[in-house]
Parts: sequence; C-alpha cells; structure tokens
Amino acid sequence: MQNLPNKLRTLREVHGYKQEFVGNHLGISQTGYSKIEVGEVNLSIRHLEKLAELYKISPEQLFSWDGIISINTIQNNENVVVTNSGTDNSSPIEDLMKKPE
Repeated sequence: MQNLPNKLRTLREVHGYKQEFVGNHLGISQTGYSKIEVGEVNLSIRHLEKLAELYKISPEQLFSWDGIISINTIQNNENVVVTNSGTDNSSPIEDLMKKPE
C-alpha cells in the first residue's frame, strides 16, 4: 500500500498535471506542493479537501485507496478507475478522471 504522498504523486501523474498546476489549485507554490508530495510537509485538511475536489474523489477514498491503477485503463485512454486490490468486496473509485470530450 502506498503512503499518502506517493498516492498524491500517482494521481497527479495519471491526470497529466504538473506540480505547478496542483500547487496553483491549492493556492501554494510548486515548491510547497513538492514538499507535500515527498512527505516533508504534512497535508492540511483544507488542502486535502481541495485535492479530493480536483481528483473528483472523497478525502476518505484518498486514504482508503491502495494506490493501484489499471495500466490497461490508462493505455486505452478510458476513464481511470482505481480500486483496492486484495479484497473482493471493495468498491471502485469511478470517474476519477473523465475522458476529454
């Protein structure tokens, strides 16, 4: 299972966002966001909520997600669906990333 900073990096990269874009969304610098992604700075509740909004998931889903994303989904440019592996009854986080129209 990935830790939160690694999950944030994974989500950012899957969406094709630069650290500067995410930092701007949070109202902080690229350097400030980079420190969150590497675990040097703790994520505030306000920033957690803004990141969940950006990635169209709930804060709870961000913590419960095990960080695994289907590579086939990414290669096929379909909607990204992240799921928790290893359990049969886990619910997917659907529509994480919408296909551009």
